[in-house]
Amino acid sequence: MTVRFFAVSCIFIFAAMSLGAAERLTFTSAQDAAKRSSSTPAYKNYEQSKFWPAIGTPFANAMVACTKTMKQDVVFDCVFVISADGHIKRILHAPQQPIAACVAASLREYTLPAPRMIHGWF
Repeated sequence: MTVRFFAVSCIFIFAAMSLGAAERLTFTSAQDAAKRSSSTPAYKNYEQSKFWPAIGTPFANAMVACTKTMKQDVVFDCVFVISADGHIKRILHAPQQPIAACVAASLREYTLPAPRMIHGWF
């Protein structure tokens, strides 16, 4: 029996911006913004009560589909850019992470519960 290790860091930002502005975000700038807001109680509440319950199963299914032929451990980072109405505007990932690109492509069309916008979030 082969056991693979998955280390995935997924964080998100709420982007009250146009799609064009969201498209200009880099992974690094999005990751920095998400890290800044991730310590807030509102972020943690949304992550635990809305984000993962909504995207957890589709995310796990995407991971299985994207790694079915892999034999090595999987490690990647991604940032979900979520609009005020809950649509996923983008899923950014670090360069050179084909599994992250595959997972992102699988989840692009999902809509999440609308977040309660908090001043200071991206």
